[in-house]
Amino acid sequence: MRIEKEMTFEGRLGALMSKMTFILLGIVTLFILSCSPNAKSVLEKAEMATFIIYTFDEHGSPAGSGSGFFIDKDGTGITNYHVLDKSMKAVIRLKDGKEYEIDEVLASNKKWDIVKFSISHKDDETFSFLSFSKNQIEQGDKVYNLGAPLGLEQTFADGLVSSIRSDANGEVVQVSVPISEGSSGSPIMDESGDVVAVATFKSIRGENLNFGMSINEDKLMLMTSNPFIKSNRQFNNKEGFVILNVPSDQDNDLILNAIQFKSDVTIAYLSYTNLDMSMNGSEIWCPTDYGDIGFYIKNLANGKKYYVISSSLSSNSDDCTSVPLATVCKFQVNFPAVDKNINRITISEGDNPKWTFSEISLNEYRKSVKIDFDNYQKEYAYSTMHEGQLEQAQAIFVAILDEDPEDIQALNAMGIISYVIDNNQDAIKYFTEVIENHPNSSSGYLNRSCVYKYQGDNERAIEDLSKAINIDGSEPNLYIYRADLYAGSKKWEKAKEDIEKALSFDNSSKLDLGWAYYKKGLCCAQLGDNRTATKNLETALRYTSDPEMKQAILTSLERISPQYNRNSNNNSASSFFSGSIGNLPITVYIRITEDEEVQGWYYYNSRGPAYKLTLSGIYNNEGRIIMNEYTQGGKNTGKFDGIYHDGVYRGTFYAHADSQTYDFNLNEM
Repeated sequence: MRIEKEMTFEGRLGALMSKMTFILLGIVTLFILSCSPNAKSVLEKAEMATFIIYTFDEHGSPAGSGSGFFIDKDGTGITNYHVLDKSMKAVIRLKDGKEYEIDEVLASNKKWDIVKFSISHKDDETFSFLSFSKNQIEQGDKVYNLGAPLGLEQTFADGLVSSIRSDANGEVVQVSVPISEGSSGSPIMDESGDVVAVATFKSIRGENLNFGMSINEDKLMLMTSNPFIKSNRQFNNKEGFVILNVPSDQDNDLILNAIQFKSDVTIAYLSYTNLDMSMNGSEIWCPTDYGDIGFYIKNLANGKKYYVISSSLSSNSDDCTSVPLATVCKFQVNFPAVDKNINRITISEGDNPKWTFSEISLNEYRKSVKIDFDNYQKEYAYSTMHEGQLEQAQAIFVAILDEDPEDIQALNAMGIISYVIDNNQDAIKYFTEVIENHPNSSSGYLNRSCVYKYQGDNERAIEDLSKAINIDGSEPNLYIYRADLYAGSKKWEKAKEDIEKALSFDNSSKLDLGWAYYKKGLCCAQLGDNRTATKNLETALRYTSDPEMKQAILTSLERISPQYNRNSNNNSASSFFSGSIGNLPITVYIRITEDEEVQGWYYYNSRGPAYKLTLSGIYNNEGRIIMNEYTQGGKNTGKFDGIYHDGVYRGTFYAHADSQTYDFNLNEM
């Protein structure tokens, strides 16, 4: 069933991984041996006629599981309305492992919470099915249920009819058979194995209060309308929609959920779950002006690339999307129309492995929706994670750990959720379990060190992070994290050494270079080397686009370098300006000498690295500043001509490269 739909929800329950383990098989076998002959015959009759349902939303993400059963040999199925509601696609899985996509919802009744549907299958295939009971069910009668509670397929249970009630939705059967999340849509059967009701919900206000909607052939015949189709027009109705759910080459937190081929655009649907405790909060955006180092789809058959044209994310870092810790962000990236029959592709942003999905064979996914049954429930849990709304994901991971107490992803997820809700004691407990059960994984040490840091225990945080580095010393960011801890303990030389180590890696492009050089500059300043500190802070400024970070760097430069100090006794005036030339963001430092000479530099950031350039020119008392711009190699590349007034420097810039004149508007910082 869809946990987030009309079903009620209990804090410690969730959807378990949808897989059959030898433990479960053993439990079912023992149960069968203790069953009455009636129970065994009911189970044998029902086991090939029932199935688990996996659903996917409009983004292609897992959307929860439910149960259902066949009512004829042609594969006509029954489940709850809420199991399929708001889904884009759904797949059923039988006991023998065969999978079929739900093709069409044939009839539905939202009040009864019932839908009837067909499946896609070969013409000569037939299916086991269940019949409806012709007898009136009564209080005290024995009943059975076969469903997939918490994702555990083929779970058989018995009980009694506790009561038969009528409400605004129709006749409801109350039973003592346990009905948990995931059992919605499963059959409630009498002692002959015939269906008397469809399991639909349980009450959280009392123990053993489980309910099913009464159903028979006559009632099914009354389902002549189809409100489901009217409110779910997206169901199986997206042009060229291919569900993928593949992680990026280097980061399991970034998922390519689906790709859609339309006549005018190709859409990639992605989701990013922030599980990085070292960052706490992340920010993402999708540049659209990076040219040949930007996001692209590559046709591996001919090498042709199709570059991004737009995205649901902002295209610049000044207006990026914030993703708090333990939160998912779903977004789409739009490319030019690509041949809908394309097979092998790679999607990438430049050569960034974190944002690369290599060598995807689309034809394999077009044949049928591929489901990673071991990870479906985890992926579903991640897709439900939102700031301030973590109970559902927490319940799913708790249930996963009930089945497999050593599951590393579930342990880390529970630790992160505990940390976010400020339960640091449980967070440390879960991360310690990761360390004990997976000693060769660095994740437990890294995550536990973040909790210790939050608690102000830098020594234990450094100890854990050092162990993480011993396990995975090839990750440059780990050295940056430890450098930050060393700096917090005023161990400046050790902090500087770690930053230099991180910057020496071949994959240092994974670093936030602005932050790395900024921290190195501060370390050098603390060690009394202001010249090297200034050099590193200037480098940091060139790699930084965040306004707050820029201001922090400039403030540090003013404090340690007379060249930047507005209050120094060098008989000159200096100012920092920020703005743009045309659409190009720039930061300018201008120093005007006593002789009214203009000195200084500016940098801009376009399609990657920042470039520092020198300025020289003249200034007059009416506020006019005329400057020639020189690259570091001495070549004159343009000319500023503007007026400074009330903290604003505005005017025009003539660029020699394209013989164009651009407006600029710079504000004093």
